[in-house]
Amino acid sequence: IAVCMFMGAFILKASTPYNAVDSKSMDLNNFGYYHWSGLLSIFAFIIFGFRVMQMFQMHPKIGPKIVMMQRMTIDLVFFMFLLLVFTVSYGVSSQALLFPFREPAQLRWSLSSWEGPI
Repeated sequence: IAVCMFMGAFILKASTPYNAVDSKSMDLNNFGYYHWSGLLSIFAFIIFGFRVMQMFQMHPKIGPKIVMMQRMTIDLVFFMFLLLVFTVSYGVSSQALLFPFREPAQLRWSLSSWEGPI
C-alpha cells in the first residue's frame, strides 16, 4: 500500500506544473495537486515506517527495544495529555488575569485574514 501511495504522490507531483510565482497565490482555498501529493507522500512514509518497525520486531536484539518503545509511546501520550490540560488551564487563567476587561468579541480568530507564509 505504501509503495502505491508513494507512486501516486510522485505522479501527482510530477504532473503538476509548479513554479515560484504560483506558490504565493496558493492559500487555504487553493489546495492544489502539489500539496495533495505532499500529503500523500507523508502518509506513505508513515506507513512505510510502521512496516519497517514490524520487520525489526523479528530481530533478536532490536525486537525487544522496539516493543519497549511502543509501550513507552503509550505512556508518553498519556503524559502529553496531562501536560496539555495543565498548559491550557495556565494559558486561560493567565489571559484572564492579564486582560480582565476584554470583550468576548475581541477573542475571535479569523482564518480568512491569514495570508500564510511570506
